[in-house]
Amino acid sequence: MNQKDIYFGANDNAAGVGAVLVIAKAFYQMPTLPKRTIMFIAFDAEEIGKRGSKYYVTHPCIPIEQTVLMINFDMIGRNDPDEIKAVGTSSSKELHKLHQRLDRYVKLRLTHPDSLRLGRSDHTAFYYAKVPIMYLFGGLDPDYNTPRDTWDKLILTKVEKVSHLPFLTSYAVAESQDRMKFEPNAEFRLELQH
Repeated sequence: MNQKDIYFGANDNAAGVGAVLVIAKAFYQMPTLPKRTIMFIAFDAEEIGKRGSKYYVTHPCIPIEQTVLMINFDMIGRNDPDEIKAVGTSSSKELHKLHQRLDRYVKLRLTHPDSLRLGRSDHTAFYYAKVPIMYLFGGLDPDYNTPRDTWDKLILTKVEKVSHLPFLTSYAVAESQDRMKFEPNAEFRLELQH
């Protein structure tokens, strides 16, 4: 590693930040806002101990007990253009069913690994705070954490497509009368502790 190298971080994780911004814009442009508050946050310092998300969970703008869902985007712009890993959705049975039902409008090929990278990104602190999570992860690629992670390698249509599912999911959750229930998963806890 050369100190003069620039790590552009296009897929890890400018693609995720772009998804957050486009979803925020879509909600802003709606003629009627959803019933529940939706917050859009880009956390810093994930690579050095998830400091930003950990800090937020212990110093939230709205009490964490009132947080109904956390959706995390991580490296969503590479690999198979029609596939995304939706990890952690079984932290709520309602969430697990809901996002799959809504995917009929998006047509992503969803995979649901039991515990893939659950302790490695910004959703971890939310899971420990008993908030249901949906961790959308596109998988590792050869340019991960290198200066070669540049915008021209992103599959922009994938970023757009992946953004549709959490938009629909968060809208449905925000409009729901009932609060989703958090359901701890023993396998998740095992991996989170490692």
